Amino acid sequence: MVNYCVCGGCTNSSLSGHRVHRFPKKKKDSAIFRAWVRFVQVKRRDFTSASASRNAVVCGFHFKPEDYHPGDMMEFNMGCRSKNQVRLRDGAVPSVHTAPSSAPPACGSAAGARHNGHGSVRDAARRKRVPSTEKLLKQPSSTRHPIKKMEFIKEESVDLRIEEVFSLKQEDTEEQTKMACIKEESEDIKIEETFSMKQEDTEEQTDLMALKEENQELNEMEEKCHDFMTEEKSFSLQTHKTENRNLEVHMRVCTGDRPFTCSQCGKSFKQKKELKTHMRIHTGEKPFMCPQCGKSFTQKNSLDAHMRIHTGQTPYTCKQCGKSFSLKGNLKTHMRIHTGEKPFMCPQCGKGFTQKNNLEIHLRSHTGESPYTCKQCGKSFSRKVGFMTHMTIHTGEKPFICQCGKGFRYKETLDNHMKIHSGENCFICHQCEISFTDMKRLRNHVKLHTGEKPFMCHDCGKSFPNRTNLNNHMKVHTGEKPFTCPQCGKSFTRKGNLKIHMRVHTGEKPYKCLQCEKSFTCHINLKRHFQTHSEKKLTFSFM
Repeated sequence: MVNYCVCGGCTNSSLSGHRVHRFPKKKKDSAIFRAWVRFVQVKRRDFTSASASRNAVVCGFHFKPEDYHPGDMMEFNMGCRSKNQVRLRDGAVPSVHTAPSSAPPACGSAAGARHNGHGSVRDAARRKRVPSTEKLLKQPSSTRHPIKKMEFIKEESVDLRIEEVFSLKQEDTEEQTKMACIKEESEDIKIEETFSMKQEDTEEQTDLMALKEENQELNEMEEKCHDFMTEEKSFSLQTHKTENRNLEVHMRVCTGDRPFTCSQCGKSFKQKKELKTHMRIHTGEKPFMCPQCGKSFTQKNSLDAHMRIHTGQTPYTCKQCGKSFSLKGNLKTHMRIHTGEKPFMCPQCGKGFTQKNNLEIHLRSHTGESPYTCKQCGKSFSRKVGFMTHMTIHTGEKPFICQCGKGFRYKETLDNHMKIHSGENCFICHQCEISFTDMKRLRNHVKLHTGEKPFMCHDCGKSFPNRTNLNNHMKVHTGEKPFTCPQCGKSFTRKGNLKIHMRVHTGEKPYKCLQCEKSFTCHINLKRHFQTHSEKKLTFSFM
């Protein structure tokens, strides 16, 4: 394919043996691209950036020697690189203009013809195929062919029409410029087809094929432009539909409308996706699974909140005390401690709570509801925490472990035990000055001095200083013996009795007499043993 230089007054091409260079890419080097276009516009005012197509070139005559890559020039001078393989430097811009011709150009010449991105190809073809007006008039009448003359006049009229299109093109927008170029190219192809029917020159056919290829490329550009406009309209329509849908959902918030209703429980929702998520409660579907522990969730945000347990992430921090939380709802509930807000009120006694679930648990004290029942002993509980703690009695589990290895069922019991290691005794009896690790034990001790026994058995009328003693006594009336020996099957009402019984099987005797070194399984037997000695002083040790 022959590439002609697009500069005004220049007829050089790749066919004439000149070095030609394509325009830089518009998107990659926009500043350099514009500089090339401005250079061509000095001689050709009708040249625009749209004319600089893929096949538009500038010959090497318009560049200085220092514009070329020095390494390529060295290889070219040594004969190791061809002329067309010599590259320009990065950022090189043409700066040398051709000298204008002294004589006015003919109508079919390259200097006087129209120019666009591919005008040089058409002008070269026209110079070979179309004779000038003076040559036609000088020919004898016998050689003047009327058909050729009409074709020439037709071409001149087409050129005038194209000149009018270019005058309008400078005033139109960029989109109109592209359409005018496409129309001009189609007119030129018609001219080339007319000449190809009259003359069968091989070189002319080659030029015609080049023009057809260029027209095909322009048609592809037009189709891409049309597809882009169609996609843009489709996107605009889709955006408009989304805005209308968001407005419709927002209006339901204002009006309170809930058009989506669950067919199983009758609950209504504002959005269809909320109903879809709710239906997973009835179907049991949990599509979102934790990759670490395998736990499943009905919603993705629930899975995201759960993942913070594994990562230890606590993004929500209290500004007053600095405490952090993994969920925003937990932070909101925590802030009520600082503000003193208790929005959940009991309708029966007026007591306030910071959380709704605490209110629900409190209401069970009025209704007497105990939904959590132990399957082993049948005991019921109003709170799940109390039920889980109770189950450790049957399982023997003691989740709260001290540094000394001793285990406890309750955290507060572990806290009180830790005071033994620290030597802390904060609670002191004012009558006998005995110290205790917690207030509860001090209160039970004070009842020994006052003789107070507020807990009375309704069956036999016997009273006790604390509730634990009353509960142990009630097992005498009910016959309940929840503590069973795993070896012999014997049952006991109290755990301490079971512990003493287990020493029969293990042979353990922790109570030892300091005088005769005799050992016993329980403390009472040791006290009886002391009576056999002559000394009345009871001296014993606990192992």
